[in-house]
Amino acid sequence: MSKIVKTEVSLEVLACATCKMLFAPQADAVDRLRQCGNVFYCPSGHENVFAGGESREKKLERLLSAANTRNEELQRELQLAKKRAGRKR
Repeated sequence: MSKIVKTEVSLEVLACATCKMLFAPQADAVDRLRQCGNVFYCPSGHENVFAGGESREKKLERLLSAANTRNEELQRELQLAKKRAGRKR
């Protein structure tokens, strides 16, 4: 005996910024993408991002800047450690 299961899903129609193909992900997933600004892809594989969130490029720039800052801090710590080691000899 088979059972019939009914469910309701809200979809939001989007158009790819590159190829203009229409596709419809779940509405709650689209809301999360709008909030976080993560990159998502159309069915043809083109990158898309909502302008209101942090774009992939901006995120990478922010991460690179943080890594550079941390590198500078570590370089200063290394120089200080070398100076201290030289004094102990």
